Amino acid sequence: MAFRASLLTAKEQRRLKKQGTEIQDQHSTFATLIPQLAQTAYGRTHQITAQLDYPSFQENIPLSSYEQIEPYVQKMIEGSPDELWPGNCRFFGITPGTSNNKTKTIPVTEEMLQHFQTAELQSLLYYTVRTGHAGIFKGQHLHLGGINPVTSRNNVAFTGDFCAITELAPPEWMSKNLHEPGLSVSQITDWDQKLETMASHALGKDLSLINGIPNWISFFFEAINEQFVADTSPIDDISSLWPNLECICHHGIPISPYLQELSTKTGKTIHFHETYPTTEGFIAAQDSQRTDGLRLMCDTGIFYEFLPVTRMDRTNLASCAPYAIPLSEVTTDVDYALILTTPAGLCRYFLGDIIRFLSTKPPRFIHIDRADGMANAFQEGLTTKDITGAITTICNIRNWTLAEFHLAPVFKNENSLRIAGRHEWWVELKPPSKITPISEEIERTLDTDLRKINPVYNTKRTQNRLDSPLVRLVMPGVFKTWMKRHNKWGGQNKMPRTSADRQIADELMEIAGFFKNGK
Repeated sequence: MAFRASLLTAKEQRRLKKQGTEIQDQHSTFATLIPQLAQTAYGRTHQITAQLDYPSFQENIPLSSYEQIEPYVQKMIEGSPDELWPGNCRFFGITPGTSNNKTKTIPVTEEMLQHFQTAELQSLLYYTVRTGHAGIFKGQHLHLGGINPVTSRNNVAFTGDFCAITELAPPEWMSKNLHEPGLSVSQITDWDQKLETMASHALGKDLSLINGIPNWISFFFEAINEQFVADTSPIDDISSLWPNLECICHHGIPISPYLQELSTKTGKTIHFHETYPTTEGFIAAQDSQRTDGLRLMCDTGIFYEFLPVTRMDRTNLASCAPYAIPLSEVTTDVDYALILTTPAGLCRYFLGDIIRFLSTKPPRFIHIDRADGMANAFQEGLTTKDITGAITTICNIRNWTLAEFHLAPVFKNENSLRIAGRHEWWVELKPPSKITPISEEIERTLDTDLRKINPVYNTKRTQNRLDSPLVRLVMPGVFKTWMKRHNKWGGQNKMPRTSADRQIADELMEIAGFFKNGK
């Protein structure tokens, strides 16, 4: 079907109606974005016109990486108008830089702020519909995000990730009645101090929702307990502090390694609500109690395309352009790289996330991995979903609480007796534990589970092209030390789960040695 910026024929309108409202919403979004992009330097360079239809857009407009749009972003920061989006841009968000340790500066136009406001509200409405009540609007919402101080240069404001972005201009009713902990607490840069202050601040509030990355929610609960240690025993049921607390809204990383711990601490009345926001856009949210997956938000201003992973070439994105398809053409059980065109001027932007649709009516998907996040040093093709599932299984069986983990390759050493490479797992568990963790037992369980989950891994193990995994259990605090060294302690920062080399593993080895020696 041809997406056009012009009016649809009656036949096309009937066809769109049959395809569903999401397809219609995407058509309208495309029609709104194209004339705006045509007014920009980027649009003129790539011959985008206000009348450009989708087949021409698909065939002729290249996919873009951040490196390709960065020169335009720098000009926007310097005050040049009409670079990626019409007019001047006053706000810019900073990504955490989890994958390659490099942050990105993303324009945040007024239209993009409107997108975040609309999508955030839509996510909350999804929650109220699937739970059957609107209790979350009766209390306050605590956001454990990376809201960094807004710094200015040349009348341009720089802020943090999407949590910081949504704090820039929230609807007045939401800011007044819902958002916590407020800018004075949010702008504390020392995260240990911030968690302590946030915990103290939250005790006097009537919370109905806590929002954040699962591991930071866990750290927040630990900070809450520390508020009580001097006078009472630790609190087993956090919900006793906030009778109206009913929702843990989570994003960023799979909640599975933390679900058992958070469920225990929050009590049986708490609901979990998954969302998918990024600095580049708020993409999806959980909308159903009965089925897995997140529902793509098709009417909040972003136009989506999907590049089959089998057609993906990171070294030559331009050659991939004709193979990226619109929502109307996706199918289930195919892995796609997510492509965004946004009202911040990102045009056919390669986000780097891999998703897989579970249904198309409505469009629901699961997040599989980052394009550069797969454990593939030995062509074994283990996804973050695979390895997270495997480590979660053993922790749940043994009632261990996972703090952090990282998987690195150990390459074949010509001077050793090993005939193949192997995976080295760095694992930090939270004390105490009724069953003593033993590395060898974890190794066997991980190996068994991964062989069941991933056929390629199983084949390589069967054919002795990959040795059994090695697990290194480390003392509490090792991962925190690593994250602090790399300025990743706090905010939306996440520990890289996998690496193609041993840089992180070697640093963890050094830190673990200091801990072991009591230094």
